[in-house]
Amino acid sequence: MALVMCINYSHLKLYKLGKADTVQFKLLKPYRFEVQGSRYKGIKPMNDQYEIWTGGGKGLFTLRRFDGYYHTGDPRFVHVKNLSRDPHEALRKAQDHIRAEGHDLGVLDGFDPDRVVGLNTWGECDPMRQHTLNLIAKGTMPFGKYFGQAISDIPVEYFANWYLDGDIDSKRNDTAKEQIRLQVLDRRDEFMAVVEANKAAQVKREEALEAKRSKSSHVGEIGARIDITATITVVKAIDGFYGISYFTILENSKGDVFKYVGSAELGAKGDIITMKATVKDHAEYDGVDQTVINRPKLSK
Repeated sequence: MALVMCINYSHLKLYKLGKADTVQFKLLKPYRFEVQGSRYKGIKPMNDQYEIWTGGGKGLFTLRRFDGYYHTGDPRFVHVKNLSRDPHEALRKAQDHIRAEGHDLGVLDGFDPDRVVGLNTWGECDPMRQHTLNLIAKGTMPFGKYFGQAISDIPVEYFANWYLDGDIDSKRNDTAKEQIRLQVLDRRDEFMAVVEANKAAQVKREEALEAKRSKSSHVGEIGARIDITATITVVKAIDGFYGISYFTILENSKGDVFKYVGSAELGAKGDIITMKATVKDHAEYDGVDQTVINRPKLSK
């Protein structure tokens, strides 16, 4: 009678084995049984077994090598090298690598390039990716704000201001984005009109900002109490951990800009107010001088 013990999937020990005893072994395919003379040497993983897979992006054939087993018993293969999108070229490169490693081609598990479709587009083997490309081919937006809507019905501003970022003429590397661009290309005149309008608006903003830069200056000394009469140009309520605070920007008749952040509600946008406040700091935003104030007290 023989007692057989398997240790860590790679070593086998036999106990109480008599001279005439017969032992049967059932070995998994990627393992080989080794003996040295009449002595048992061990069971070792066959790390020279290779397979050709598609890569993680499902767009390129890759060469993988057997590297043992996971704790679940499933075989583990590690990436060796990228091969090709063409199955025949992939097989040739795999065979060249195996020969260079000194192995027989028999270690490459069955791969018939005549029964495999070439990978011409990144992700075409991925069902979700294929679904996305099929939707685009039907003229339907496959994701985002306008998911499920006809690409031709989506406002061109969406593509000009965001998805294609003002550039409709450059070819995209991503297949999905490129297919969408080609459909939007039919509306190039509308697209470019939005782009030109954006440029004109940006020029106006820059001119207005430059005018502010030339007018605004810091008011008062830091720590000084000053009188202010100004128009509220921006006001936002911010709900924070300690309650609501107000972000307020004001501008006086000279073009000086004041900023206040605190719990006091000074008024609504467009209101002209008069108050006393303490100069907290002299700051700058977009090149425009700002006088930061606190402890405001509105005049009655």
